[in-house]
Amino acid sequence: MNKMEIFEDLIIGNVAPMLINKMQAELLKNYAVIIDSNAKDEEIMCVYDKETGERILPQWLNDLIARSENKRNLLLINNINKVDSLKQLRFKEILKYKSINGNKLPENTVVLVSYEENDVPINDCVRNLLINFA
Repeated sequence: MNKMEIFEDLIIGNVAPMLINKMQAELLKNYAVIIDSNAKDEEIMCVYDKETGERILPQWLNDLIARSENKRNLLLINNINKVDSLKQLRFKEILKYKSINGNKLPENTVVLVSYEENDVPINDCVRNLLINFA
């Protein structure tokens, strides 16, 4: 098996979130919903409307739900190590539970995390949740 076949098998199996490099991420950007690691907290998490108290889902989650009819639904957390180690932990719930603020991601969602060489090290708690395919 070549590396691409292994990668495809991991996506099909959807066993765990995968760590991929910048080049691999570039190939998938047209097929994935993307969250930039340096996004504001309110762009990543659910927020509540100040007037109604209604929970508002983040746009990326709405996009995933809209694409949930697809055979495979890709979520790319882009450039995880462009932010400091503590900010990387904002993604732990997505990586560990495939949810955000108690809202489950669609079942067919494959979570990918990209990184760049020579940036901030990836937080150990985050790295331990990933299959390293980079």
